[in-house]
Amino acid sequence: LTAASQAVWLTPVAVAMLEPAAVRDSFLPSMPMDARAAMSHILGGGWYKCPNGHSYYVDACGRPTEVLQCPECGADIGGLDHELLESNRKGTEDESPSGYSVSAYNENNLDRFLHLRELSPLAARMLRALMHGT
Repeated sequence: LTAASQAVWLTPVAVAMLEPAAVRDSFLPSMPMDARAAMSHILGGGWYKCPNGHSYYVDACGRPTEVLQCPECGADIGGLDHELLESNRKGTEDESPSGYSVSAYNENNLDRFLHLRELSPLAARMLRALMHGT
């Protein structure tokens, strides 16, 4: 383990193996990203929250140009002239779950095409193998 502790790139794996409780609330390598982060990355736009905490998405430039009602609670959402309503707030772009979070295996799953964040499918599978092996 001395060599592993000196190799910076192995440190997260060593901690996950030896002290799993220490990484329970961490964002682990190779875990999937939140769908809303992927959508924002591809389409642009931005996420906001209504006064009651429900998330909504504004496309194009990501700044509101109309006032609508929250489909969850009916509160006013959005804004006019690219100005967010004072009762609303900017949401987080990425709400990825922390800790070890992988979806269940599905035989129809296209895992061979899996890419995580900016990782290639091969790099994602290699990191997953390391994380599953701990």
